Amino acid sequence: MIISLPNQLKGIVTITGISEQLSKKAADIADMNYNDNDDEDDDENQLPELSKLFKVGQWVRCVIIRLENNDDKIKNKQIELSLIPKLVNCDIVSTDISKGMILSASVESREDHGYVLSIGMNGINVFLHNKEASHYESKFNDGRPLIVGQLLNVCVVSAADKNLIIQVTVNPDIVSTATLSDKFVKSISSLAPGNLIKARIDQILTNGLICKYNGIKCEIDLLHLGKVVTSNAQDLRKIFNEVDEITARIVYVSFSNEAKTIRLSLEPHILQLEQSRNVFPIGVQLGELVKGNIIRIKEDIITLSLEPSQIHANLNIGHLSDHLSPTHLLNIVKSLKPGYMLKDLIIISKNDEKGFVNVSNKHLLIEAAKNGKLPKSIQDIEVDDIIPGYVKSITDYAVFIGFLGGFTARAMRHTIADHYVASPVGLFYPHQSVICHVISVDTENSRCEVSLKLSDTPVTALPYIVQGDFIRTYFSELLPHDGQSIVEKKVNIGDLVKCKVNKQISERGVSGFKGNILLEDNTDVKIKGFIHEDQANCKDGGINENDLLHGVVLDLDIKGRQADLAVRSELMDKFKIQSSKPINNKYKDLKKISKKGIAVDAIIELIKEDYIIVSLPEQWNTIAFAAAKSYNNRTQPFMRYSFGQKVKVQIVHVPQHKNDNHVNDNNVIDRVLVALQQAADQEKFMLSDTKSIEDFSPGQKIKGTITAVEKYGIFIKINNSSVSGLCHISKLSEDFVKDVSTLYKTGQHVTAVILNIDYTTQKVAFGIKNSCFKEFGIDLLDESDQDLDDDMEVEDDAEKLNLQMEIDSDDQESHVSDINESDNEMVEVNNNMQKVETMPLPISNAWKWEEEEKLNMSINNIDEKHDNQSNNEKLDELPGKKKKKKSKTIDFVDKTEDLLKHKPEVNADFERLLLGSPNSSYLWINYMAHQLKLSEIDKAREIGEHALKTINYREEQEKMNIWVALMNLENNFGTDESLGGVLKRALQACDQKKIYMLLVDIYERSDKKELAQQTYQTMLKKFSQSSKVWTKMGMFHIKHGNVQASRDLLQRSLHSLPKRKHIKTITKFAQMEFKYGEAERGRTIFEGMMSNYPKRVDLWSIYTDMEIKAGDSDIVRRLFKRITEMKFSSKNMKFFFKKWLAFEKEHGNEEHVNHVKEMAQSFAESLN
Repeated sequence: MIISLPNQLKGIVTITGISEQLSKKAADIADMNYNDNDDEDDDENQLPELSKLFKVGQWVRCVIIRLENNDDKIKNKQIELSLIPKLVNCDIVSTDISKGMILSASVESREDHGYVLSIGMNGINVFLHNKEASHYESKFNDGRPLIVGQLLNVCVVSAADKNLIIQVTVNPDIVSTATLSDKFVKSISSLAPGNLIKARIDQILTNGLICKYNGIKCEIDLLHLGKVVTSNAQDLRKIFNEVDEITARIVYVSFSNEAKTIRLSLEPHILQLEQSRNVFPIGVQLGELVKGNIIRIKEDIITLSLEPSQIHANLNIGHLSDHLSPTHLLNIVKSLKPGYMLKDLIIISKNDEKGFVNVSNKHLLIEAAKNGKLPKSIQDIEVDDIIPGYVKSITDYAVFIGFLGGFTARAMRHTIADHYVASPVGLFYPHQSVICHVISVDTENSRCEVSLKLSDTPVTALPYIVQGDFIRTYFSELLPHDGQSIVEKKVNIGDLVKCKVNKQISERGVSGFKGNILLEDNTDVKIKGFIHEDQANCKDGGINENDLLHGVVLDLDIKGRQADLAVRSELMDKFKIQSSKPINNKYKDLKKISKKGIAVDAIIELIKEDYIIVSLPEQWNTIAFAAAKSYNNRTQPFMRYSFGQKVKVQIVHVPQHKNDNHVNDNNVIDRVLVALQQAADQEKFMLSDTKSIEDFSPGQKIKGTITAVEKYGIFIKINNSSVSGLCHISKLSEDFVKDVSTLYKTGQHVTAVILNIDYTTQKVAFGIKNSCFKEFGIDLLDESDQDLDDDMEVEDDAEKLNLQMEIDSDDQESHVSDINESDNEMVEVNNNMQKVETMPLPISNAWKWEEEEKLNMSINNIDEKHDNQSNNEKLDELPGKKKKKKSKTIDFVDKTEDLLKHKPEVNADFERLLLGSPNSSYLWINYMAHQLKLSEIDKAREIGEHALKTINYREEQEKMNIWVALMNLENNFGTDESLGGVLKRALQACDQKKIYMLLVDIYERSDKKELAQQTYQTMLKKFSQSSKVWTKMGMFHIKHGNVQASRDLLQRSLHSLPKRKHIKTITKFAQMEFKYGEAERGRTIFEGMMSNYPKRVDLWSIYTDMEIKAGDSDIVRRLFKRITEMKFSSKNMKFFFKKWLAFEKEHGNEEHVNHVKEMAQSFAESLN
């Protein structure tokens, strides 16, 4: 149950946190379930539904019992609350209980004349008459009598016998108006939330009121004044007067610290204990520009307090900027802290009933709102209007655009780009700023259709958007905020520096050289330099380690500690000659060119995710920055631009130089900014050995490197060229591809064929799947590609065959792994797993007999029309000895190479390594192991806890490794209680099934069979729908000699598992029998399955594998003969004949081999 708390916080209450009666009942039911006494199914053995105990909007008194963590650096916090009267009433002094006091009580029992209640105070009897309860039952309990354990807000009617006998009422009218008199309250701790008191105003402040009650200081903030006011104290004085008496309700108390805090509310719905009807006493309007102070940053939401109203608003991180790259947004978020003021925010939505305001910091929306061009409803737009908006959601067929309030428009798939688009997913992203062209308006049905095509939405159509705003806002958003110190940079963009090369690297698809910049003032500040591979190739004589060379600073990070360098010979030569011109004169000349608005030549020096760095050869080789993307075009710039390319640009921003009369350096972009022009001829300044797009043609086979992986495909750059293109997801594999990122990674080398080239738009389409090569008559393994053979290796492992069976919904990895992970004898099971290789092998090359050319020809000429006899016979890929593309390995040199050559021996070594790799669980665990060797167990625990706080929350697997290490530590050196504590936290933080799987492995390795057995029982209760859990427990039994228990477990699993998982589970238990139990029993299980599923080629393959490993050659031959006499597709028959032949070559004699060949030849001839 979720409870709304002050300041827009939320807490959670479990079923055991409502009342002691319900907690006891929950424990009794759990014990009965554990003992398998589930025959009784009456109401007394069932917990009541929470909807029968509470209503949405009901007020309750609660106490915070636990925060999930108290580290502000951890974003995911959870507040756990309790409603148990014993806890929430614990501070109330019994002698202070008097008429009008509101107490929290739970129903203890039902009697003839009423109910006995419990307020959690020993010796005090509380009674509620049926007459007093009837009104509550009819209004809030749907006419039902109260339930034992039900929680109530009761008002004291009378107290007798020194407050030991108390009569109460739950009549809502009395409870909401009862006032607590200050005559009877002697202790401050008796002032509990929910009580109505009369207080006197003591001070009127700019942000609320200070009151006094019985000499006790109380506070009322602006949001709880119940009046439409501003933050001006003069306005408050018009409504309130000092020494006035007011009636207010207590909403929050804290007596746990020296500064006692009591907060009151004058909100009407709180005074009447009713559900809120309007949480906006202070009005804000859609499209209004506001400013706000940051309260907190949690996950993807920034909470602000708007000025001057102090209304809380949410700012999604996606609305921080028009630029959505994760690196840029992360840099912005890092620069923000609670207390910072964000200006020029726009109200984009609000909900008066639910009580939320959403704001945006997007420059495009803000400028539109300032000019009144951001629509609030369909009446504000007309056909052919050009309007800005943002992406609210994306489907496979359309993009939905949001404006102010709930007004949305739709852009269909054919109206989002000037070229054909299979799906908008991957082209547009949630929260992306876009410019829309209205193409139809239906006011009757409130529908609006827009176009997002670049040709329909020129930025020049928006008069309030100045050319260059897109790149200007990018860098302005990275400027320091007010109050932040400006980082003093030792080098600046465009400086000529010396750099000593350290090593060559290749990481994440980016190759180049790293080095250190040598500063002239011999300062301790270290600046790292990086020379991109494209730049290095232009260096005469190349670059080697330990070289000392000159370079021009192209780019600097925010702190000025990392620089990208240019060493292109032409640039360096001209730079040395022309750099003698005073920088002041350069900037003055650039400003004159900017004012004239003329286009100048530029050469692309470096391409980054969000911007392109160019040099201006005719303007003293000035380094400038241009936007790589636009509002409606977020495709990777590597597809459209290349190093050395000549482009036309217009200068849009020239920074003030320090020698000019300029003071406010804090808010100035210190870079020259330009806007790219779409020139008619995109002439390229190409390197001598670099090929251009004109050097390629459709049907050509190429080698390339993956530069980006998107949902809709991969981008490939052809080696030794500047040409890049897209391989669409439909051209990756013959099979369906669900997730491209599981198949390909950035930096991976691939072989592809060029499908199409548009020389006008400079776009290239690639294909990787086998049929793409066959379309152009290309043999993947022709002799002309000898170097391809070096990338292939024969895999002699057991054949892996795709099982055509139902997908295991709870196993996202979508395959059944080997029962014994160290043994590679079992077969992977997967319905949708795509075995897509970089170079798929044609079947014809895999189907060869030694010295039998005639048979080879007859088999290969089998008509492919026989291949589609049944869906179940289709295989994702023929198993057997497969040639597999082996990626070219790249030698990575770690920054801590010297340390890693020698194992760290002291704490300082580990700390140094962790500074460079804070997310590496491998380093953290080795650090813990180092402490354990020194018998520093507590220190090892501290390191593990520190690792959990340090590792980025996105690195889920790394965090899980730490949790496993802590469980191992407690298992070996701690107690059952300490291990239980770690386990409980790990289950809250990670996937529970994975944690249990790892825990049971820990128990098995440490020979704690009893604990392992108990854990398995727990897993079966929690994950009874998981095939993995059942098979893992079956393996546990059979490995420990309890074969019968494993067999019984199979029968139990079939009663619990969905039918779609039965075949997979039975197959794995049968494999266990073959390997660890009785082969005859495993054979019986397989025979039963094959009688029900005779066309399942995958099951036949597994069956033959198991029989081959069992070692009875006669049984194997009979099985192969039986299979080859059945009717399968020609492709599947090839597979089985080949498998049979391989068996005979290894286990039979020449006669057996010839017999198989004769049968195969006879089969081939029968098809002809």
